[in-house]
Amino acid sequence: MNGLLREAGGSEELVKDIVGNEFVPIALQPQSRASAGLATFETPAGQTPHINAVVQVKPRRAIGFDISVDQAAVVDPQLCIGSPPTARLQVALQLSGGGLQAPVTFAQVQDWECVSDDRGTLRLLRTKGHPASVVFLP
Repeated sequence: MNGLLREAGGSEELVKDIVGNEFVPIALQPQSRASAGLATFETPAGQTPHINAVVQVKPRRAIGFDISVDQAAVVDPQLCIGSPPTARLQVALQLSGGGLQAPVTFAQVQDWECVSDDRGTLRLLRTKGHPASVVFLP
C-alpha cells in the first residue's frame, strides 16, 4: 500500500499510526485461503496500525477493494478549511507476486466532501457523488 488518503495539494498523508507517524508504504501479507477470485491481505500480527484488505476479482468487470485500518489516527485535511469544504484525496495500492508478471498499481484521485458538526469539528469525509466511500472520524 503506497498511499492511503493522501491529500493532493494539502497536508499530504492523512492516515498516521496511533502516535502520528507515517507508516506507508507498507506491505500486506496474503492469508492462506486465497483463490483466483478472492484474497485477504493483512499486516503481520502485532503490527500497528493493523490493516486488512480484501481483494475481489470480478472477471472482465472489476476489482474490488475493502480496506480496514485499526489503531490509526486521521489528520484533518487542510483543504477542508474554506469554501467549498472539499478535499482532493488519492489512494494508491500495488499488487505484486502471486503469479503476476509485473506489479499492478491501482490509483484513485477523487474529490471528497468534508462534513462538520455545528461546532465546526470535522466528523466525516465522503466521496462526492459516490456514497459507498465514507471515512468516519472520532
